[in-house]
Amino acid sequence: MSSNARRGIWFGLAACFLAGCALADSARNTAGSTTHSGYYQQGFERSDFYPEDGGGPYWLTAGEAASSRIQEYYVPAPGRGGGMTVRLVIEGKLDIGGGFGHVGAYSGELTAARILEIEPVIVDEFDAWLASRHKLERR
Repeated sequence: MSSNARRGIWFGLAACFLAGCALADSARNTAGSTTHSGYYQQGFERSDFYPEDGGGPYWLTAGEAASSRIQEYYVPAPGRGGGMTVRLVIEGKLDIGGGFGHVGAYSGELTAARILEIEPVIVDEFDAWLASRHKLERR
């Protein structure tokens, strides 16, 4: 077998290997992705996602496209006072186990892959929802 033929075979094997790695990485990124709906509050050193079905708050992170869409709702304020409160429906992956977010204070991290719905929420309405949720959890 000529050296050109051997190089062609090695090149083909390497291409197949790399394609397989790319497919495995793609599957890994989407595996475990589910739909989550809830409320999101962002502020100084906080990124709180409260699922509507209970649990949380979880630290919310997002890829560039999802983050850009969320940041459209950011309300600036002097100093470190800016933030937002929105209702989100997202596709993403929830990791539980503790040690997430600012100083590891969150029990879970929700990584948003895609924003399906987003709408602004009046803070007083969110606070009332959260208070009623806490009352139900204490029962």
